[in-house]
Amino acid sequence: MTEGHDQRDDQTWVVLETTRQGQARVEDGTITTYLREALRIDASWPIFVPVATYVSDGRRMFVHLMEGYVFVASGLPETSYFDLAWTGPYIRRVLTTNGPNGMRVLSTLPNSKIKELQAKLQASVSEDITPGMRVTVTAGTYAALSGDVVDTDKEAVYIRIILRSINILTRISRLFVKPAVEEE
Repeated sequence: MTEGHDQRDDQTWVVLETTRQGQARVEDGTITTYLREALRIDASWPIFVPVATYVSDGRRMFVHLMEGYVFVASGLPETSYFDLAWTGPYIRRVLTTNGPNGMRVLSTLPNSKIKELQAKLQASVSEDITPGMRVTVTAGTYAALSGDVVDTDKEAVYIRIILRSINILTRISRLFVKPAVEEE
């Protein structure tokens, strides 16, 4: 721990349990839009939905890490989170504990746990990458570029990235690529 660092200042995450209708919105990709509107937050407010969606061989594929849950960064008034379960059909409950005075208090996860979940999801998705699949590079020299997987090995994928004036064949760690999301 660094001097002057107070862990109470670190980002924490509120845990939301979804209803069946909410899980349907997770799978169709609209739960984040719903939460942003309901909480009156913009795109900069962190939300983590532990599912990855991509297209492989023309079929929509899902990798669920924790079905039935969504995580929203803390920092809003507690009543904003509670209102999600009381007023909307998509959130079953907000995880809470009883405070010292008997009142409900938000149960939160530390940012480190969310980072672990995000890494597990990325690792799960990277296992599904196969030759012929279109992928996007998430980090490094080729970050944000897309290409086609030519070959794979246990640790990496070989990707052909075609730009206007150059054709690149490169080896990139599986941890730094994700299936490209195809527009519908």
